[in-house]
Amino acid sequence: MCFFCIYVKRTPETNKEIHVISSGLKAVLTWHNMRTLQLSYPNFHEYRESCGGQGVKTENRVGHLKGDYDGQTTFEGDNNVLMQQVSKALFAEYHMNSPRPVLPTQLTSSALRCSHFQKNAFSIRERDLLERYTSEKFTFLLICHQLSEDLSKAFAEKTILQAVLDAITKLPIGSIKDVLGIARLMYALICMEEDPSFLREVSKLCRELRPHALALVTSFGIPDAFLGPIAFNWVEANASLVFSLVTTNKLFQ
Repeated sequence: MCFFCIYVKRTPETNKEIHVISSGLKAVLTWHNMRTLQLSYPNFHEYRESCGGQGVKTENRVGHLKGDYDGQTTFEGDNNVLMQQVSKALFAEYHMNSPRPVLPTQLTSSALRCSHFQKNAFSIRERDLLERYTSEKFTFLLICHQLSEDLSKAFAEKTILQAVLDAITKLPIGSIKDVLGIARLMYALICMEEDPSFLREVSKLCRELRPHALALVTSFGIPDAFLGPIAFNWVEANASLVFSLVTTNKLFQ
């Protein structure tokens, strides 16, 4: 049953499912909003720069949109926290997952364009991450945070793909169905291209580079005066700011 139908016909028993799906969708879609404004696929040029001088014109609202969408990533729930809730729910129902699908050994163009293959590929990605999450959950806390987010993202993207497939299936044969089929294909292949969960070399390199990160940043010799409060004791900085605002407010009363 599609998410819309579950929500319309919701019962106390389905509230948890609605919360899990909506949490994953909220995080993925608001991050997508930010990515759309920040990057221009496939060359990953800055979106503002790709618009030239038009990108800085107030009337084009690029800056306004970036400000609005940036707030959405933490509004009504921090995205990272929502992703952790999704992964915990998936972990709790691990035993209820269906068997692992089987993919063809020859990945031809026609296979990649097949909706059945895409559904299976998304399901396998989610299943693989879930199995890794369950095996590492209690031993590798930092790694599992990334696994948790990857798992929730895989679940949300699979949900989106299924919703699109359900909507396209209900359409009559014609140009609209064909165009939406191309859009669905583009979405699925971009997801698979950008997030090959079986490739973990970048994460390994990050762990290797982590002990040297501070030294690398310090080597630039940036004066402390040029750094924002977040680079130091941001809690103390925020407290000082609040105190200043309260003091100023009292002076004008």
